Amino acid sequence: MNKKQESNCACCQVVDFSKDGFKHLMRHAVFEREAKIDICKTNLILNFRPNEDEYPEFARINAMLIEADRVIVTQKQTRRLINELIETQGIGLFVDRACLGLRQKKRIAPLSYVWGEIELMPLGGTYRHSTNWIMLNKVKLDLRSGEKTMAVTFCDNQTCYLLPTSPQMYFENKKNCRYIYEKEHQVIGEVLNAFNLNKTIEIYEKFCQTEFNEEDNPIAALKQSARKLLTDSILKMLFNEEEITEMLFADVMNGISSRYDKLNS
Repeated sequence: MNKKQESNCACCQVVDFSKDGFKHLMRHAVFEREAKIDICKTNLILNFRPNEDEYPEFARINAMLIEADRVIVTQKQTRRLINELIETQGIGLFVDRACLGLRQKKRIAPLSYVWGEIELMPLGGTYRHSTNWIMLNKVKLDLRSGEKTMAVTFCDNQTCYLLPTSPQMYFENKKNCRYIYEKEHQVIGEVLNAFNLNKTIEIYEKFCQTEFNEEDNPIAALKQSARKLLTDSILKMLFNEEEITEMLFADVMNGISSRYDKLNS
């Protein structure tokens, strides 16, 4: 770092993960078996396994979540923590992949998770494996502090974290993350301009008045109807059949399901 950059971190408490940073954080750590990423509070999600001899009370810990005022350790792996957050949104990484696909990237990895104002970026590796993640939308300052280190501070915290990550990879991932963010918000703006929201509300109200089986709630019924309509349309285009037989429907759906399982294995 240059002198100006050093002065930016001089007033901060510095946590160096390449030295005794983890020990400092472990002194303040609390254990939560069912820990979750809090989009308002979580700054860092770290793939971390402490020395069991030094911290016997935290045996088999796999991840550390760093917030502004507390540190959480959990047995959950970072991969599970990320997937649990993505599942709450519903569409998953579809938008992220589609946006990067527009740039005709042959290799779309590591893939950031961007949704609304959330910009959750991997520091290395991919979401399919346990790795370190940073909540980029909460970063106040990020500076290259060495060949393999980034100095990062957050908007809600005066601590400077020296993260063991390649600055080149960090800034490349950040560039992709911001590209997804801009494209996503551009699409949202276009959708809001294109759709008649009053008409959309009218359609939704009519849908809510539709009778369903007792075991079905409106959202489940909507998903079921949408899935059937989409599948029928695709099959008619592929096979040019006016009527879709149950056997054909089952075969194609099984094929799609097996491919999906392989992608997520």
